[in-house]
Amino acid sequence: MQKKRFSGINDYLALLVRRKWYSIIAFIVLAALTILLSTIMPKIYVSQSMLMVQTSKMPEDFVKDLISGSTTQRLVSIELKILSRTNLLKILSQFERDLTGYRGLNEDQERFSG
Repeated sequence: MQKKRFSGINDYLALLVRRKWYSIIAFIVLAALTILLSTIMPKIYVSQSMLMVQTSKMPEDFVKDLISGSTTQRLVSIELKILSRTNLLKILSQFERDLTGYRGLNEDQERFSG
């Protein structure tokens, strides 16, 4: 038996039409596996970040630092800004539909719930 060589895209399309059930079954199996994995996998995403704080390389009299002090004091100030009530309320309002435990609470209830 002589092997046929495919000369162009028309030959590949003709093969796909002749063997359409193989492609349909492969599509259905892959779709089922995708749906199965999406329901089994946990719906939790954990994000981590690392901040690298460096001292300024410019003379202090040229540019005054907003926060003068040690690296620890700077990190505490950054943490206070990130975890401020207004910033957290913005995040809660932005992702309210994904955070089902906070749905329907007003600002005072959010303040005392956590």
